Amino acid sequence: MSATVAVTPTGALVRGAATWYSWLLTGAYIYLINVQGNVVPFLQDEFDLSYRAVSLHSSAIAAGIILVGLFGERVARRIGRRRTLWLAVGGLAAGAILLCLSPGPVASIASCFLLGVVGTLIPAVIPALLADIHGDRRAEAYAGQSIVAYVFGLGAPLITGLSIWLDFGWRPAVVLGATFGLAIAFCFRRTAIDEPAPHASLESKGLPPAFWAYWALLVASCALEYCILMWAPAFLEQVIGFSPASAAMGAAGFPLGVLLGRIALSNLVRRVAQRSLLIGTLAIGFAGFLVYWSFSLPAIAVVGVFIIGLGIAPLYPLSVHFAVGAAPQSRELASVRLSIAFGVSMLLAPIALGALADEVGLGLAHLALPGLIVIAYASFFTAEALEKRS
Repeated sequence: MSATVAVTPTGALVRGAATWYSWLLTGAYIYLINVQGNVVPFLQDEFDLSYRAVSLHSSAIAAGIILVGLFGERVARRIGRRRTLWLAVGGLAAGAILLCLSPGPVASIASCFLLGVVGTLIPAVIPALLADIHGDRRAEAYAGQSIVAYVFGLGAPLITGLSIWLDFGWRPAVVLGATFGLAIAFCFRRTAIDEPAPHASLESKGLPPAFWAYWALLVASCALEYCILMWAPAFLEQVIGFSPASAAMGAAGFPLGVLLGRIALSNLVRRVAQRSLLIGTLAIGFAGFLVYWSFSLPAIAVVGVFIIGLGIAPLYPLSVHFAVGAAPQSRELASVRLSIAFGVSMLLAPIALGALADEVGLGLAHLALPGLIVIAYASFFTAEALEKRS
């Protein structure tokens, strides 16, 4: 049965040690990526940086992510998945500690690059690993991975805020993430890790055209998420009329919607065809945008941003599911190339929407978001057509 129409078998997903290791490492990675965003204002104050200069921290992470997507499979092929994950954890910890010790912006930007270029080996390797472990049930495994990742991601600002409230500053929150990553690697050090089958040589087969269409779907999906995360608070404040504090609180409806949507997905993938889920969740995201953008009433706008979160929530795990499934003989290469999608969307999408807002205003610039939904639909249907032709 084609992966695009399959319904996942019933029964509980078997969550072995390797699955939990994969999920928790992803959580540690997402925590440190998110906490970097939380500490940027403090770096700006400490080093007296302009907005353009301080933005180089996130750009350095994105550049590292893209490099992993281009060359990461060579690392995984040469030293294997187990050692690649150890290397990634070491890079995460080193980048986090160097960020805390940085005496100036050059060092702090370099530490962020290290986080991206070494730490991203975690999400580059794990999709293929989970696919090998769970086979046709990989969509459930990706849903679980996304839930754990988002919980850790939500924990980053909370722990940073608590550390600052206790007058410890931002550094303990960063060190905690590094410590947790190292603790995970230590606790699971004896866990058996599936390595690629001998026939799955990264050089023997390329990636089929359908994979790249699903890759474009992932770019559009990640771009939607990054744009809402970055610009929803400003939209609620400048367009809807919230106070700055209320806008920040109202924008929290988006990550709440994402978390609840991914929890729901973990159950839905056992009952509903993944194709129907993807088509339906994009429609939910579009409906949420109409509510968010079309009404000037604050309460309705917050409901809209929550609905957008529900719609966007399943897009990452489902996109990865389809993309990896489109390249069954090249899962390792497919898994690594997906990292380019994260980096490109992180680097370009929020900046592009901001540049558009400078020209036409933030309200009209948000019309790019339904455009991304259209691109996601077009990419998905193109991928389906390419799979049928192959």
